[in-house]
Amino acid sequence: MKNKILTAILVIASFTSFISVCRANDAPSVTSLFLVPESGITYIFASASLNVTFGDDATTGTYTVTVDWGDGSTSSATVASTGATSYTTGYIHHACITSGVFEIKVTVTDGLGASSAEVPGTSTYQYIAVAIQDNDFTHQGGWFNTVAGSLASNLSYSGRVNLGSICRPNGNGNKGDLDLSINGENFVVTTITPVAWDYLTISGCCLAMFRGNVTVNGSGAYKVLVALTDNGTPCSGFGGNNKVRVKIYNPSNNDILFDSQPGNADNALPTTTFQQGNVQVHVHYTCRLDGEQAENVFDMMAYPNPSAGNTLLRFTTASACGYHLNLFDMVGQKVFEAQGISAEGENALSVSTSGLAAGIYHLRLNTENETVAMKLVIAR
Repeated sequence: MKNKILTAILVIASFTSFISVCRANDAPSVTSLFLVPESGITYIFASASLNVTFGDDATTGTYTVTVDWGDGSTSSATVASTGATSYTTGYIHHACITSGVFEIKVTVTDGLGASSAEVPGTSTYQYIAVAIQDNDFTHQGGWFNTVAGSLASNLSYSGRVNLGSICRPNGNGNKGDLDLSINGENFVVTTITPVAWDYLTISGCCLAMFRGNVTVNGSGAYKVLVALTDNGTPCSGFGGNNKVRVKIYNPSNNDILFDSQPGNADNALPTTTFQQGNVQVHVHYTCRLDGEQAENVFDMMAYPNPSAGNTLLRFTTASACGYHLNLFDMVGQKVFEAQGISAEGENALSVSTSGLAAGIYHLRLNTENETVAMKLVIAR
């Protein structure tokens, strides 16, 4: 809010004095968020949109609204002050190019530099799950030791939890099942049949997260959230063991029945080690970490980038193979595609940007073995 001079009239006896009071600039306040899709679930290379409503009482200046999508990218919008006390941004769009479960955070800054507190989404829109659409899947079986405080019905319990699950996508949803039990605690969790998981996300080479509907001791309508890491894939940062996190809660009031990592965010990395059993996260393309050389496609680059006209994409393949190139805009709409057979070694492909508006786009190159993606900036 712009500094304001409040003029008070003080009448004493037979004369009038004027006293000026300077009030500090107050920061804007985010009042509501509305996410599309409303389910909080989207898919790789689809889009998400967020409408932000905030309050302030400035009469001049411009507000900047910044959305941190949690996947390493941000979007922003500006709103001019009109003297109103409430404003809305309209939809701020984002193209989702990384699978995972991400926490959305919003900050509003006024024209004088005062910023709202960084606001996570509401309980409804706090997280967005970017699900896979391919033939990836995960399964595991075994047991782990949970900590005291994880089981709501007996907070002193610590010990063995048996868990088996399969989550596999197909044309009708993510299929499979889940069974969890705690010996001696009358706590048995099973998926509701027929099973349709809400989503399956796979990040990097080995981190799978999925959510679905379950019963507890044969009744009720609860949600289970599972995170798994597979140490059999080239993934670092998880201590060299298969890890798991399981949370079971009532979606109508968010009461937690069980959580192997009490108090952790829904997208927290799993930290509990499987004592016995295995975890497998299957990906259909050659898996690699950021910064590692791809097995079949490497040295992909676009020039010029930023581009004011057509862009030349160069990529190298270790052997001749089929490829499919797509270019997506910021709302996930496909605006260019090309396909063919690459030669062994270096390949060059012209990407037409004629008629495209200035902005950030995403190139996705699929071969028979893997997927490589990069950003392309078009400047007019």
